[in-house]
Amino acid sequence: MVEPDFTLYLLGSSVPWGFPYAPACDIGTIVAQAWSGAVRDRTLVVRNEAKYGAQSTYVVERARSIAQRQHEAHSAMALVYSGNNEFLQLVPGRGKRGRGPALAGPDETQAIVETHRRNLEAAVLDLRRAGVEPVLSTLPTNLRDWPPSYTVLADDRAEQIERLYGEASGAGRHGIEEAMRLLGEILTLMPDCAQAHFRLGRLHLAAGRRDAARRHLVAANDCDGRPIRATTAINRNIRDLAARHGIRLLDAEAAFEDAASDGICGNDQFWDDCHPKLEGYILIAEHLGAHIAEFAGAEAAPVVPSHAEVERVHGIDQPFMADVHGRMGLYCYKHSGCWDDEITLGLGEDYLRRALEMAPSSIEIHIALALLLAWRGDDVDARSLARAAHALNAKRTLWLLHGPEARATLGALGITDVEGWALQSSPASNDGDWAPRQAGGS
Repeated sequence: MVEPDFTLYLLGSSVPWGFPYAPACDIGTIVAQAWSGAVRDRTLVVRNEAKYGAQSTYVVERARSIAQRQHEAHSAMALVYSGNNEFLQLVPGRGKRGRGPALAGPDETQAIVETHRRNLEAAVLDLRRAGVEPVLSTLPTNLRDWPPSYTVLADDRAEQIERLYGEASGAGRHGIEEAMRLLGEILTLMPDCAQAHFRLGRLHLAAGRRDAARRHLVAANDCDGRPIRATTAINRNIRDLAARHGIRLLDAEAAFEDAASDGICGNDQFWDDCHPKLEGYILIAEHLGAHIAEFAGAEAAPVVPSHAEVERVHGIDQPFMADVHGRMGLYCYKHSGCWDDEITLGLGEDYLRRALEMAPSSIEIHIALALLLAWRGDDVDARSLARAAHALNAKRTLWLLHGPEARATLGALGITDVEGWALQSSPASNDGDWAPRQAGGS
């Protein structure tokens, strides 16, 4: 069967899928809105074949499936956006949060990068042979405001590095120069210490030293022992493949950096580590539209819709954004297993409080924020939110409190009587000697 009209495929993981706006909105739906649903009198058909959490192996599978379909000449294009999830199989053992022994040696790390390259190469060549025009996209990430997931510490230097990092954290509250000296000492002992690079990069930013900041923030991501966003090596794969095989390149990383005020991407552009805010999705759609126009022989791509126009057409209203803020708050909370989790927990709290402002009767948001605050050590506000949720809907509140998320969080704090913790005047635990977790602890 011949695919009709002009087909745009989206392949990859959560960003091409559209998180956190999917399934209502993604890159493809914004392109379709810009083109008014047609490319040179052909109906524009968007097929989103991306999947949340997918690795590059999934891209190969989908590309081979697409290659089995028949396409008329110059009638199909595929955006391939993949590389944020290649290291997810590396799982830290129990111990101190966000740091410890290496989860993979240099050979295994390089093998993961090479597998990503082979997978993307196979995918784009299969698509091209089938008459589908591939577009490889680089992956922009939040370097400024998202810490590394896991810092590798050598056993023989771990205690000394822990001590120096603690001293640097304390010194940073009074002045940055001493903190920078201590972090520099850590990097002398261990040049690949991801967390030290991150903190030092942010201190350089605060001092207005953009180039030094960028160097350390890039190193923080590249030295991450379990990166959950694309590294320099991953984006190098994409650029090299595009150059070697003459594949169209959508350099989203460069486009986002050009749009950043100082060339370093942060929370202004991203919800978290790698998922763009709506303006970012519109930016990618704009660049993809230019490739479509050139490929289809159109004079020029239409102007992309404004932020407000995208919101209106896709139904992105206050209830929708309350749900987005709630989900992103949970995302930040669930990804707070890093060494110094106050950044991710603070961002998650901000999102959940905003969600509660937009949806004050949401039991789910009440409980999510209560759990996050409990984890941060704010027991009074946490239990106040749980009681407020119970007053709104007792049955739903108790169901959530007995769910796996609440039990895991409260259990880690030593709280087994979740109803007693939430509804009584004082918290309950196994031994009656409960104390809140100290923020930023291990």
